This record gives sequence, structure tokens and C-alpha cells, in this order.
Amino acid sequence: MILTGKHILLGRHESDESPLEDRLLQAGARVTCVPLIEIEPLAAIDLAGVNLNPDIVVITSKNSVAGYLQIRPQLGPHLLATVGRRTGIACENRGVTPDIIGSGRGALALLETLASTCGVAGKHILYPGSNLVTDEFAARATALGATVEMLTVYRTATPAALSSDSFESADAVVFYSSSGARHFHEVRPFSIMTETAAVAMGDQTASTLRELGASKVTVARRPDIDALFDAVVESVNTGALTPQQTDCEKDK
Repeated sequence: MILTGKHILLGRHESDESPLEDRLLQAGARVTCVPLIEIEPLAAIDLAGVNLNPDIVVITSKNSVAGYLQIRPQLGPHLLATVGRRTGIACENRGVTPDIIGSGRGALALLETLASTCGVAGKHILYPGSNLVTDEFAARATALGATVEMLTVYRTATPAALSSDSFESADAVVFYSSSGARHFHEVRPFSIMTETAAVAMGDQTASTLRELGASKVTVARRPDIDALFDAVVESVNTGALTPQQTDCEKDK
């Protein structure tokens, strides 16, 4: 089996359903699930000074949906864009249908979709997200002529039980978000994890991993389980892919 003897750490809660875990186990890997994010919803979202008439609202995480729905009645008409199908379904399950659904490859890929479909020049974009959302999306959108307003609708915290002991023997760690990468780095800096491969679900997470000093970063070529599995195999067998070898190395 191609992953026999390899220890793969998944940055998620053990109770979460994970087809990837099943694939890794079938390939002979030892799999450990370590939650890297603790979600803290905001009881009240501060809208003081916020432009409540955005042209576009972008949702880049299922965790943002509840916060968006909390402020939605106060917003003027707008296009709703979600980062991918899973986030779109989370909106639909709460009774809201997105106007635009991205590829699932991150916020920057969604921005490219918006630019090519409806245009962003002269548009005001509201971005409800976590307290750790970086300003890279805003910088890219501004360069395209848009204005962006970041709004914190939930906070992410490092789980209290997170310990570096969990990471000692990992051959690869799978990161699903930039927040998870940052929390991992707080406990176990990437500067001392030089032999451990980092596998990113999307381009934006990969960019954050590199920013934090991860030296071996592999990005799933598509936002699906098969591609993520292939990225894990690639990362532990040949090291990280170079930018020329991936087809989604555009950005975080």
C-alpha cells in the first residue's frame, strides 16, 4: 500500500465525517485527527460605520453563513457569492440561494470568478469572515478597482487542548484553512517542522502556509477528496510540488 508507515495528521475534529480519512487508511496510513480551529460566534455583530449597501457579499466559509444571515435583513440588494459548492449548500440549507458559486479553490479564485462574470471595478464588496482573515483579498480586489470592507462575524481560536505532542511524528499535515494553519504555527512553528509536509486544500491556505514559513507545501489541484488524497501521496513520496507542477498556484 502506497502510504504504509506514513503518519498523516488531519486538521479537523475527529467527529467530522471525512472520506479522506477512509482513503488514507485504506492506503495503509496511520491517521490522527487534530482540531486546529475553535469557532466562537459573535453574539452581536458591530455594524457601526459599515456600508450596508454592498454590490457584492462574499462568503468564503460555512462558518460565515450564520453571521451573514444575522446581518442580511439590514443589507440592501446585493449579489451573494460563495467560495464553493459546499459553502453554497450551507447557504441554501438556511434558505438563501447564492447568485455566484466559485470553484472552491479559495477566496482569491472566487475574486477571479467575480471579475470575469460580473466585474468588480467600481463595486463595493462586503466580506464577512473571521477575525483572522488576511487583507490579501482586499488588496487584490482594490487593484481591480473595487472597494472591500472586511467584517468580523465570528472569531477563531486555538483549541485549548491543542498540543505540539500531536505533531511530533507526522509525515504530513492536511490544512483546510488559513486559520488552522495559523493556530498550528502558534503551537508548533513551521521553522522547526522542516521534515513535515504541509498539504493545503486551496491556494489561499497554501499562501498562508508559505507566509508562515512552511518549506514543503503541496496544493490539491482541485477542491475534492481525490485531488487532496493525491496531494498527500505526492507530498510524502516526493516532497512539495513546485509552482510549475501545480495548476492552481496563483496565490493564500
